[in-house]
Amino acid sequence: MWLVGLLVSVSLACNMQPQPTPQPTATPQPQYCLPFSGIRPQAARPDDPAGYQTVIRDFLNRGGSPADLEGMLRAWGVIDDHLGGRVDYGHDLNGDRLLDVLITLHYPVTAAAPQPPGMLLIFGCQVPGQPYQVLYGYASAPGSAQSMPQISYRIEQATASGVKEQTSDSIRDITLDGLPEIIFWVEQCTRLACFREPIILTWDRASARFHTLSDPFTVMYRYTDDLRRPVRGLPNAGITLVAFSDARPPELVIEEGDLYDSGVAQNAPQREFGPFLPTRHTWTWNGFQYVYTAADPLLDHPYASLYIYMLRRADQALRVNDLDDAITLYQEAMQRGTLWGGVADSDANRAMEKAMLDAYARYRLVLAYTALRSDLARQTLTAMQQERPWQLTDLPSHYTLLATSFYQTFVAVSSANSAENALRIACERVRQDAQVQAPRTYEFLGDPAYFGVVLNDYTVEDLCPFQ
Repeated sequence: MWLVGLLVSVSLACNMQPQPTPQPTATPQPQYCLPFSGIRPQAARPDDPAGYQTVIRDFLNRGGSPADLEGMLRAWGVIDDHLGGRVDYGHDLNGDRLLDVLITLHYPVTAAAPQPPGMLLIFGCQVPGQPYQVLYGYASAPGSAQSMPQISYRIEQATASGVKEQTSDSIRDITLDGLPEIIFWVEQCTRLACFREPIILTWDRASARFHTLSDPFTVMYRYTDDLRRPVRGLPNAGITLVAFSDARPPELVIEEGDLYDSGVAQNAPQREFGPFLPTRHTWTWNGFQYVYTAADPLLDHPYASLYIYMLRRADQALRVNDLDDAITLYQEAMQRGTLWGGVADSDANRAMEKAMLDAYARYRLVLAYTALRSDLARQTLTAMQQERPWQLTDLPSHYTLLATSFYQTFVAVSSANSAENALRIACERVRQDAQVQAPRTYEFLGDPAYFGVVLNDYTVEDLCPFQ
């Protein structure tokens, strides 16, 4: 939490008469649920981590201080300077004017858990003199691949001279509601990468309990582990709060890192995962929760120039009806896009990729020009029919067939429908034709045997954007 210093200016009387010496104002002492007894209770570490919270709660309720609690947890081997862990007792997390006790710890390290799982616990009460209770608990299963919770992220504070960056493990009021939030993350490593799931925790006054503001993050989680179980999180993610002023909540930015850059995945064959282009995801506060507002691919990454990714950026522009930008991006992709070559890289695969993506780009140009009511739609379609891109036999290629179907359907229904409805009807015809006659038109674009698992999300619905 940013601290704002208070400057007190005292004016001296002009008559220079002796003035009363100002007396310092007493600073209220922090209040805890229970007073500390002055003794140092100790307890043996439970064999099962499921018993940790009971032993820790009893320790506090016997008058043990948070400082002594940290000493006991270090003696247990569940907090250390290498793997981390903490005991924080300087924040009122639920607005009851009593300081709560927050603990993160890892389970004892074993050979089976090089990245140990662990837990986050919050103890507190709402009336002085009441015993400590568990207000919140987050625990990963012993022996699981999920790490202990970590409270660590970066802060970017905009200043007059530029952006000031710092790393923080603090607990702060980011929503400006008078209560601090806790941002923590847990990590799970697979053969592909290490995935971080961020969680924003805050106290809800209405229900008198902690709840999360981070449920919308799950829309970004799209990977599975080696057993095809969903993995929660974003690959090798960095978490940043971007504050533009002290008067409004900061943006939350999560930037993906490269796949296969973790120690777990160093020896994995990389091409089978496909060409992964990291994305920067942005969430903004709407007064109730953090909502997803932007997905920006990292255009300085080497994979940003791949033909397939340039086409996907053009597709995104067409999806939001930014027709001029879409046309420019499709043309640039055809001129400058570099080739991946498939999971099994070869000259033949690169030649097939070039031919197929050229045909796809021309097909999408027919859609964009049609939406602009430009005669370039007819001209582009005629060129496809004459030049036969991605055509290996005497039959027209799949994308030439779809471009023809789209354009002819649009022309046929335009007189009886609005332009918007005619585009929708033409798109529906394209999807029907693709499913029945030419499934490769969309299967190739999302084929994990070609582009790997990172680009396997293209479906027939993505073939035509007008709905």
